[in-house]
Amino acid sequence: MLAPSSVLLLRQHRLLLPASIMIIYKDLISHDEMFSHIYKIQAIANRLCLEVEGKMVSSTEDNIDDSLIGGNASAEGPEGKGTKSTVITGVDIVMNHHLQETNFTKEAYKNCGKKSSAGLESDTYDLRYGKFRGKIIQKVHEEKVTELQVQIQYAQISMEMDMFSKSNLSAMLKDIRAQYEKLAAKNMQNAEEWYKSCFTMLTKSTAKNTYGVHATKEEVSESRFLLKAKTLEIKACQGMN
Repeated sequence: MLAPSSVLLLRQHRLLLPASIMIIYKDLISHDEMFSHIYKIQAIANRLCLEVEGKMVSSTEDNIDDSLIGGNASAEGPEGKGTKSTVITGVDIVMNHHLQETNFTKEAYKNCGKKSSAGLESDTYDLRYGKFRGKIIQKVHEEKVTELQVQIQYAQISMEMDMFSKSNLSAMLKDIRAQYEKLAAKNMQNAEEWYKSCFTMLTKSTAKNTYGVHATKEEVSESRFLLKAKTLEIKACQGMN
């Protein structure tokens, strides 16, 4: 019965041949060639590791395995007398790729992992710092370009103003001043008209309200007089009874 054997690997390497392509997987730390793509491979641990499945095979000292080359030992008959060959049994992946047990200890792997993690963190920091520094440089560059554009515009305006003579400049200033004075006078006139209109409306409204109050007072006085007369009539009727 063939027993499966699992080997965890972390990296793959492509080997291009003239007529075909073979994928060779290497160890992430030692960079040793581990196996090829002809074996059953499965990604595990969120695709961070690869699990490869091998099988137990037997091989002689000449590294010839009948099962690997399609031979049938029972059909070919027993080996010749007097011939002795050592049969080696093991996992086909290990035997075909001549793999040996790693010299790394668990602690060494931990230290290597910590160093790799620190290196990745440092690279990440450098990358982020580089992007941030690039943004700052770009912003400073844009500010300088904007400042230069403003300076160029001011320089152009200064050159255009220098082209005019003092008389032309004085005439332009007088014209501008006259326009502003005319506009101010018009605004003042409009303000006075608006004020007079509002005052007239308020005066009319006050007079109307005053007349209404006076009429109301007269109605109240008349009502009081009628009430008093009716009261006297009621008392006279009561005295007659």
